[in-house]
Amino acid sequence: MTGWFRRLPIRAKLIAMLMSTSVVVLVLVSAGHLYTDYANLKKDAAADLEAQAHLVLDSAYSSIKFDSEEDAQAILGTFKSVTNVRTACLWDEQFVLIAEYSIRGAGGCPTKVPANGTFPEPNRIISTVSRSDEAGRWGTLMVRSSLSSVERRINEQTIVIGIVILLGLGVATLMSARLHRFISEPVIALSRTAAAVSTQGDYSLRAERKTDDELGVLADSFNRMLERIQSREAELSRANEELRRANRLKDEFLATLSHELRTPLNAILGWTKLLRGKALPADSIDRALEKVERNALAQARLVEDLLEVSRITTGKLRLDVRPLDLVTVAGAAIDSIRPAADARAVKIELAFTAAALPTAGDPDRLQQVIWNLLSNAVKFTPEGGTVTLSIFRGELDELVVSDTGIGIDGEFLPNVFDSFRQADATATRSHGGLGLGLSIVRQLVQLHGGTVAAASAGRDQGATFTVRLPIRTHQREVLAIPRAEENRLPLLTPYTIVAVDDEEDTRELLQSVLENAGARVHAAASADEAVALCRTERPDAIVSDIGMPVRDGYSLMKDLRESLGPDAPRVAIALSAYAAPADRERSLAAGFHWHLAKPFHPADLVETLQDLLKDAASTGTK
Repeated sequence: MTGWFRRLPIRAKLIAMLMSTSVVVLVLVSAGHLYTDYANLKKDAAADLEAQAHLVLDSAYSSIKFDSEEDAQAILGTFKSVTNVRTACLWDEQFVLIAEYSIRGAGGCPTKVPANGTFPEPNRIISTVSRSDEAGRWGTLMVRSSLSSVERRINEQTIVIGIVILLGLGVATLMSARLHRFISEPVIALSRTAAAVSTQGDYSLRAERKTDDELGVLADSFNRMLERIQSREAELSRANEELRRANRLKDEFLATLSHELRTPLNAILGWTKLLRGKALPADSIDRALEKVERNALAQARLVEDLLEVSRITTGKLRLDVRPLDLVTVAGAAIDSIRPAADARAVKIELAFTAAALPTAGDPDRLQQVIWNLLSNAVKFTPEGGTVTLSIFRGELDELVVSDTGIGIDGEFLPNVFDSFRQADATATRSHGGLGLGLSIVRQLVQLHGGTVAAASAGRDQGATFTVRLPIRTHQREVLAIPRAEENRLPLLTPYTIVAVDDEEDTRELLQSVLENAGARVHAAASADEAVALCRTERPDAIVSDIGMPVRDGYSLMKDLRESLGPDAPRVAIALSAYAAPADRERSLAAGFHWHLAKPFHPADLVETLQDLLKDAASTGTK
């Protein structure tokens, strides 16, 4: 039954529910009415019978007193007019039956006088009454009556109620057939909309609200759900488009990266093979070495940019904030970029509002910002063009780099600071690079609490980049090691140094640089070899790589402190390709006195060793 009902359509379910409810209600009401009416009719019949018994007994007083059986019998004969009375019995004061009335088949009078009272039974009523005077009870009458009239009345009412129930069911059927649509049609419409959305996948469809009740609220809720799904689908579509765009940019970047790394590598390997094969005349060797160096520096710059972006995106880049002169920092950046500008015949002009602009920040990072902006301007400025660097101080420090180059298209301008984005990423592009420089600029400027903006009037109209930095003061002084003049190495003649690196080429490079500076050098390929050399040679300094097989540079420093104690080398420099600020801090915490990142400049290594050894000697260490 339940399964059959569940399979019915909603219209049939509503009609069946209304009909079954109507039937149950009508039957219950009718049964209650019949039961109440039957009880009331039975009660009224008992009361009438008792009243008739009293009336007849009072009429028989004389007959009982004068012992007239004929009169008594005539009085009981009056019950013939009462159709329900079946038996009547009259007793005198001595309980002697003096008269009797009964119809055929009704039964006679009882041998014993019943107790007074009216007693309804399932199919009859018995009423016994007595009368008394000063002498005592003088007579008793019992009347026995059937319930045929009551049953006839109940039967008639049952027929009428049955007719009413049938009429009620008909009316209920008509009304439910008319009224069910107020419930079924909104539900069916909602079901149709849901089916259309499911089959077509069109979340722009909406259900029509037909009522103001809960079904109307359901339709509104369904429409809001569709709106959210449509919004989520749009967001997902945009996210997918962003993923496709990012994947396309990744492919373009990898292709560009491969090109940018292979180009200088090709020059390095090509010129190196020519030099090794002695295929160049003597007057071309310097030029070949210059090309090898320039391409190696370009490749190092690419690697450094990639590492910089990685540190920025992972939140591992931290600034070394200290007092600085913004003019000096800008001058250092200009000195670095000027050879490239001269090679392209691009003029660099300066416009500083003051000879010195003291502030605080990370000078290396700010120099990187200015260098990237100048490098970008020089790269996109044709021969004979001009790049201008202006620095103004007001409420903020404002650095403006403008050029007379090819400019920036308006469509690309909003994306100019995005990572790995280039206006021309095709294989036929005129300018190299990974598209990281301006992204690094924005991140470094933001880390300093500043902003950077780009502006261009369009193609061939030049571009202007404006950096705004807050003016700061800082109390911490940081020791700066002055850079020696190019290619002039200070002497390390009095000192013995152990150089540790698992890479043979780097180890030979270290040995050559330090020996050319006058030091006595012992090379080690592992931490264990370095410990053995330090025990036998007692060197003044040790220069060690960090990442080595079996044992790293940190383990080496711990072993030297524990095994040699005060006889350990008084100066220790970490020389590693791990170049993040956290790596530098870890090296210093392990016991190294300085941390240099690979690739290193030979002059930086020699100068650092010389200064640290002089400081150790002045403080009386070892």
